Amino acid sequence: MKILYLSCHSILEYDEVRLLRELGYDVFAAGAYLNSTGDSMRPELPPISLDPVALAQFHEIAQQHPGEDNKDNLSREFVENFDCILVMHMPKWIERNWDVMKHKRVIWRTIGQSVAHTEAQLASYRREGMEIVRYSPREVTIPGFIGQDALIRFYKDPDEY
Repeated sequence: MKILYLSCHSILEYDEVRLLRELGYDVFAAGAYLNSTGDSMRPELPPISLDPVALAQFHEIAQQHPGEDNKDNLSREFVENFDCILVMHMPKWIERNWDVMKHKRVIWRTIGQSVAHTEAQLASYRREGMEIVRYSPREVTIPGFIGQDALIRFYKDPDEY
């Protein structure tokens, strides 16, 4: 399975991309680990060969929208490379790209920072099939809670920490 991972948090991205790759998924990390180097908060991930077509399409988005985050302006052509889109936290990436990704499996991965406004903002996408993986069991107390398909705490390798 090919996963497009839209990340806004490099530390969580490091852990989840590494775990997903170890589980055998082909992950295109559209964040700090696009080129496996990450940032100063975590070490590099083992290099992988990204699909050159998808990578070129991702860079083309930047050329078409200079100064903007590529994740705000995904093209349908780019999204077609993937089976699943995993969106970390940022509801705007779902809102801005829903038309080009709604025919795929879309999973919103919360990071424990949702509020009533965010729940209301994403309710229509939930009704249209967006799945939700929550971080915290306390999220059920958010006013207007729109549900969950799974609850998965953040992963940490016990041999590392």
